[in-house]
Amino acid sequence: GMSRQYTSGPSETSGKQRVIVCYNSQANGKVLHEEELEFLADPGIAETQSTQYGITNNVAYQADDLDAYDSDCDEINSYMNESQYTTVQNLSLPAQQDDLILSVIEQLKIQVVNYTKINQDNKHVNEILIVELERYKNQVRILNEQNNIDKASASYAQSLKIKNLKHTLSEHLKEKESLEQKVTLLKNDFQKEESRNIDKELALEKQVKEMNNIVFKRNQSAQTVHMLTKP
Repeated sequence: GMSRQYTSGPSETSGKQRVIVCYNSQANGKVLHEEELEFLADPGIAETQSTQYGITNNVAYQADDLDAYDSDCDEINSYMNESQYTTVQNLSLPAQQDDLILSVIEQLKIQVVNYTKINQDNKHVNEILIVELERYKNQVRILNEQNNIDKASASYAQSLKIKNLKHTLSEHLKEKESLEQKVTLLKNDFQKEESRNIDKELALEKQVKEMNNIVFKRNQSAQTVHMLTKP
């Protein structure tokens, strides 16, 4: 099909050009009059629609001069195909769309209220969790400190015990050394005493021998005297 461009009158801003089309499903080859063209081209009427209207039926414009081919037809058809217009709605569609929009808005309001409540609940839960987390961190810190104190106490007690054991061992070693010294002294004294006793024993034996010799000599002298004095 073909289309022509219709330039609106002075009421149009910046002299914009609008494409005026006739729908085959309704016009069936009817030539639109100038008043109808102006009505369709009026931007005030076109802009009152809440949504863009599109065209899915074949577009045609009847003119007296059918032999004159408008080179812009292909561009317009290509533009309309790319834009994917929807079918022109009847006059009652805007009211239905308004009701639908209001219904959607109400549903969105309800969803917003619900989401707001959910967010508030989540915020409250997060605050509780934050408090619990801080309490847990404090407990962990206290336990760590107590654990460190216990370790330090155990380490100190163990160190003190080891120190006491070392001191006791040192005392025992000193006592052992002292006893060994005493034993050594006693051994020396015993050896000295034994040596002195041996010397004394030898001296006594010598004296006994000497005494025996003296007694023996006296006995011999006495016998000699007795024999000499015997009548």
